[in-house]
Amino acid sequence: MTVPGRAVWQVHSITATLVASVGAADRKPGWCLDDGTNRFYHVHTTVAHTANKTIVYSAAPGIGVVEAADAEAVTLPLPPTIMLPGWRIATHTFNLQAADNWSAPVLYVTELPERGAGVWDDMIRALSHEILERRELNV
Repeated sequence: MTVPGRAVWQVHSITATLVASVGAADRKPGWCLDDGTNRFYHVHTTVAHTANKTIVYSAAPGIGVVEAADAEAVTLPLPPTIMLPGWRIATHTFNLQAADNWSAPVLYVTELPERGAGVWDDMIRALSHEILERRELNV
């Protein structure tokens, strides 16, 4: 998913399902964030996603890693992030097989329209301040 032009996203959560094919391989799914060119964050599960298995992967700021070998759902952490136009959030899977299938991701975001440099800067400062306050309160 790419942040559209003239918008800013505050990501609250993302969820997608990986359906692994029958091909024998240990996949290591996860999420990555980039600015359109450079990856600045990535996180992967440490438990292998084996053949012929379906698992729901979610990520959100403020949550830890929750995974088990026989899990049907895995949660991974995301940093509190303000994403600018052109920035991307995507799945990333080590050892992905040709017949494996990721569902369309479901994102929960606050989208802020760009309204000129001054207003935009003020919104970013306000969101950054809110994120820091929540981090201090562990919310």
